Amino acid sequence: MAMEIALPVSLCTSVKPFKTGRRIQGNKIHRSVRKQDVKRYERYLEVGAWKFIQNFTVAHATGHNRTTPNPYKLAFIKETFVLPSTNLGDGNYLMLASYKQIHDGKVNESILHDIIGQVINVGPMEEVDMQNQKQKKLEIKLGMEGSYQCFQ
Repeated sequence: MAMEIALPVSLCTSVKPFKTGRRIQGNKIHRSVRKQDVKRYERYLEVGAWKFIQNFTVAHATGHNRTTPNPYKLAFIKETFVLPSTNLGDGNYLMLASYKQIHDGKVNESILHDIIGQVINVGPMEEVDMQNQKQKKLEIKLGMEGSYQCFQ
């Protein structure tokens, strides 16, 4: 009988695409699923839920709208399994940016940031070309409670 050796756990911020056979742990990393595989995985993945994910590839996170500052993302493959996990932490996983940081240009515009504010105005849904594909765009004007300062 062969004895299986458990791999040490690494934080998701230390993931590199050239490594294989890692166990990673962390609070936030972007993941991509091919369009034809969305139905297969959607029932296993809920926002804010901890999961064990086995058999995936690691690739560079590129593009203008990255979801995390992590330079890499997980890509699901045909052999990927998603298994339930107990909650490993109750931390706040929002990447909050202040209105001042955004206004002063002190945030990376290639990364999506979480922001809390009161919705002041919602514009019409528009179709725009992004990287030779039609995308929907919704412009929302946010304001801080008790302030006239707004971000759009």
